[in-house]
Amino acid sequence: PTLMTRYGTFLFDLGKYAEARAWFEKVITIEPKNTDVRAALAVIHLQDRDFQAAEEVVKQIEQIDPKHAGLDRLKKRLAVERGPAK
Repeated sequence: PTLMTRYGTFLFDLGKYAEARAWFEKVITIEPKNTDVRAALAVIHLQDRDFQAAEEVVKQIEQIDPKHAGLDRLKKRLAVERGPAK
């Protein structure tokens, strides 16, 4: 899974979000509690403006590890990018 994660990150850095998402999803099937990969997946959903998917992943991270280092930052980014509730 480490090499898969690195490759997904490499693809993300190249802006190939769909391909990166596919690799990160593979990692999650192998390591379901990998919150760092889930956080990367949430960022991809935010890039795609798929706020519902991003929120779901953020909730998963919170359930697995409520003290995850990037959790608060993801929640704030989701709130800012989604905008005010209608």
